[in-house]
Amino acid sequence: MKNAYGEVVSEAPEGFIPYHQWAEYDLPSDAPPLLGPRLVGKKPVGMYRRIWPIVVEEYISDTEPVLADSDPEKISLNRALIWQRLFRTDIPKGWRRLSLAPPQLEGFALLDTPDYTERWSESARRYRRKWHAEFLGSVYTIEQISLEEFLASYMQSPIKKETKNMYRDIARRKLANGAGLDIWAVRHKESKEIVAGMIYITSPSSKGSYYLCGFILEKYRDTPAMVGLVDAWHARGIKNGIRFLHFGRFWQKGDPNEWKGFSLFKSKFGLHYISYPPALWRFARGKLF
Repeated sequence: MKNAYGEVVSEAPEGFIPYHQWAEYDLPSDAPPLLGPRLVGKKPVGMYRRIWPIVVEEYISDTEPVLADSDPEKISLNRALIWQRLFRTDIPKGWRRLSLAPPQLEGFALLDTPDYTERWSESARRYRRKWHAEFLGSVYTIEQISLEEFLASYMQSPIKKETKNMYRDIARRKLANGAGLDIWAVRHKESKEIVAGMIYITSPSSKGSYYLCGFILEKYRDTPAMVGLVDAWHARGIKNGIRFLHFGRFWQKGDPNEWKGFSLFKSKFGLHYISYPPALWRFARGKLF
């Protein structure tokens, strides 16, 4: 099956592990500390948040959460459990659909061949050639940098302020909690300015890498700097035995319009897509049903 971007896969490829299940992803750092987020459950793990007068537990996996594994404090509060499946479409006993809203769409690249550009669009390959021939090494370098240097330029980018603030805080929490952050940037050799950057989270044990956030400064939008960063991400993944590059969410009808441009950009890299089924929910009073 295909959508506006490309092929939608109906089952998990061999070895595919959702990034929410990686230890290196540090799932609780996705939520603000005031909600008391922590890991909960065993296989799968989920995120626990306390929103008085209930506790919310959220799981993203095709494995059904086990209620007996997900009550860490033996609490007496009411518990709302949300289960987001990826490929699985059945509804086990006790669960109900949370919403009939359009499913979330995510994309990933499968690094199963040394020539990782063979599935790219013609325009992406052309910009890659231009990047290597005219820019990399002569005008710009790609370097690993600190989070604070990344953020100094990121906060000057044209991305919406609310989005920048959210990912700034998430990245800082993840770094503080030991997540597997890789922070790379394009630097202008003469001015030393950080032109563009990407943060991704890598899990060697799961052979995956997840795009967290990125930017390019407005005055450099006509350069192929972002193509250069995506190209380096692929090359580094191949070198380090990474099999899946997770590009995150893609714009669909009902999503913020500012997602459209970057979603179109990401779609140029020969991705496969996951169309998440509607999330399921159930309610538990006290410790267990």
